[in-house]
Amino acid sequence: MKELDNTISSAVHYFRTFRDNMGIDAYNKISFLLPEFFDVISNDLKRLSEVISILEQCNSCLSNVDYIGLADTLEYRLKCTINNTLLKSESKEKILPYINEFSDSFTYGPITMHSRYDLNNESEVVFNEYFKSSYKTYLFIGFGHGYHIKKFLNENVHLKIVVLDKSTYEDAKRFADISIFERSKNVEITNLDDVDEDFFLRLDPYNNQIIFHTPSIMTMKDKKIQGLILENKIKYNSYLRFETDLRDNFEYNTRKSLKHLEDFVEVLKDRIVVIVAAGPSLQIDVDTLKAFRNDLFIFSVGAALKPLINNDLIPDAVVITDPSNIVLEQIESIKLNIPLLILDTANKGLIDNWYGDVILCPQSKYDETVNANFTVDSGGSVATSAVDIVIKAKANALVLSGMDFSYVNNLTHSKGSHRSHELGKNEYNYIEVENYEGDYNKTSRSLLIFKEWIEKRVKSTEIPVFNLTAHGARIENTKRITALEFGNLIVALKNK
Repeated sequence: MKELDNTISSAVHYFRTFRDNMGIDAYNKISFLLPEFFDVISNDLKRLSEVISILEQCNSCLSNVDYIGLADTLEYRLKCTINNTLLKSESKEKILPYINEFSDSFTYGPITMHSRYDLNNESEVVFNEYFKSSYKTYLFIGFGHGYHIKKFLNENVHLKIVVLDKSTYEDAKRFADISIFERSKNVEITNLDDVDEDFFLRLDPYNNQIIFHTPSIMTMKDKKIQGLILENKIKYNSYLRFETDLRDNFEYNTRKSLKHLEDFVEVLKDRIVVIVAAGPSLQIDVDTLKAFRNDLFIFSVGAALKPLINNDLIPDAVVITDPSNIVLEQIESIKLNIPLLILDTANKGLIDNWYGDVILCPQSKYDETVNANFTVDSGGSVATSAVDIVIKAKANALVLSGMDFSYVNNLTHSKGSHRSHELGKNEYNYIEVENYEGDYNKTSRSLLIFKEWIEKRVKSTEIPVFNLTAHGARIENTKRITALEFGNLIVALKNK
């Protein structure tokens, strides 16, 4: 049961520190570990009913994006119930009384703004996660009632706070002592109305410590700004997860004598470029791509490389952006003399394990590369990076293939991709997205954010963008085309 206990603790920690995707991963793992506990209580129908009720509450919190409420339920109900059962007595981790009479004020619709049990612990956990002596400025996106910020007041650092909802802030004045924030010379409080949209596009996760308060974000009324904040939140959480790797990779990659992106983009200019991702519907597109192969520049993401090779379709170039070692599996045993494009922070092992040329792509928001002549706005994923590269190269047309941004037929990736698997019945946190068939696919919040990033990026270009993907999520600002229309398009563009 130790692994179950540790996994619950991990999920609680991630949710309390607003690292939601990692919390969801841990939560999904809990469901796979619980059967062992169910075996222990199989003859205790009262306890079994209690645990099932707790899990139903957990799933309700998850579906409502109430991650603080979920953390409370996991820590003070599920974990305590398990410990009480195994110890055959009351656990030392007894459920705490509500911290004060105003605990109900923490609930906004289905979302809990702060822990209803131990506010001091909440402040401590957030501080320990984010405070580093090297940072002198801390930017808090979302104030709530301020409990997650209080401990930072004890340090000689500058705090910038963006209040996302004025009514919540007024509630905080009634139910909590926030005068300590208003009196402090080190605190700068700004309302959402006083910052422009570009403020969230300019957030620099590499030189500032940024704390995104998930409950404040999820209760926002302005859904457009909410989308921008969530997009940056995913990027920043990814940075936190791989911070050491990113720095190590950057130092290694930039010391190497590699070709740079500006040397490569001329190859894409005036070509019909197909970006091939590893979505489940890629298998449907393969025959079409093979039929028109000689007229296309096929630009594959790393995860789609092996599925393409398995179908006797060799791409013209590959792009990989992930900093972790798992991407080495994407190129394992492959010896192709074609260019591999990597972000300057991509896994450093890629350079020494690739047979052809490696092309370095500096990122537009990475601090050491701000003066680079040609940079990439990565958008947080390999597909978004590829789209940005092709648009900046001024291709004749851009075609998307395998970009499902959803789980078609309950599959995560195309057959043959190293990460492909079928969704388990015990995996949670799905939301739905409209597809091209008038129906809905399961997807994740992060996939939707990447989809929305591409929708905004292609809207800003004059390059025509088409989507060959048949069963994936509908991508706005692109034109869905069939195989026949694709062939006609190629003829039209060649005769242009």
